[in-house]
Amino acid sequence: MKKIGIFRGLFDPITAAHLEAARHFRKKQRLDAVLFLCEKDGGIADGLARFLMVKKAIRPYRCLAITEKLTAVMGKEPAVLNESEQLKKKSEQVRKGDFSLLPACLRRDAIESGIYADPLVRNMVNEHRYRHSLSVASLSRDIAEAHHLDSRKAWLIGMYHDIAKGLSEQQTDDYIKIEKPYEFSYPQAVWHAWVGYYLLKHVYGMKDKEMLRAVRHHCLGDDGSPLGMIVYLADKLESGRGYDSSKEIELAKKDLKAAFELVHQQQADFLASKEKV
Repeated sequence: MKKIGIFRGLFDPITAAHLEAARHFRKKQRLDAVLFLCEKDGGIADGLARFLMVKKAIRPYRCLAITEKLTAVMGKEPAVLNESEQLKKKSEQVRKGDFSLLPACLRRDAIESGIYADPLVRNMVNEHRYRHSLSVASLSRDIAEAHHLDSRKAWLIGMYHDIAKGLSEQQTDDYIKIEKPYEFSYPQAVWHAWVGYYLLKHVYGMKDKEMLRAVRHHCLGDDGSPLGMIVYLADKLESGRGYDSSKEIELAKKDLKAAFELVHQQQADFLASKEKV
């Protein structure tokens, strides 16, 4: 009869360190296999999402599997490894933005699903910018729903659009000088859009071109895709801006392109008036 061990935990999310712990546990206990038992309650991500992440992460390992119930393990009482506080801290680090701790196969899923979008953005930016991101995400979703577009994507990009705002001026400056020197002449206020694009693509593993493009162009409004127009509008019209934008929002929900062109012109007029002062 095979000797089976149980690895019990939240796995919120599972990290490379969890996989290493499972392999070490198997070797130390001389087990034929280790079954992951993902607890259903208590995580930031729901039980099903965590279960699917574990399932995908362990797929390359023949000696690792996943079970939903301990009754699936037959024979004598199995050896049990409980998720340690140290491993839980690794998961917390991922939720705060260190996606390097994730198995590579999960990085794209984690950023594009938005499972940890809220804690990630909360950790990356200050409270004011976090509240702004929540408001932009909500308005983006509402506008997308009005046009029967992908409201999940719209909400996500609203959350992620200012993700680089938490970087220091020096970090942003270094990125522009090295990665995008031809854009150094643009106002510093728009640099975070390009840095945000870079972070989402190269650090967090986002591959969705539509979402990346929307972040890349959300400051200047030079992306005419539906998602690009939605996030540009939501960024300029959300309630935290401190002025009555209800008419523009109403128009955005009826005629996206007309609202985009109107707000784009309003922004151009506003910037021109500032230059004259």
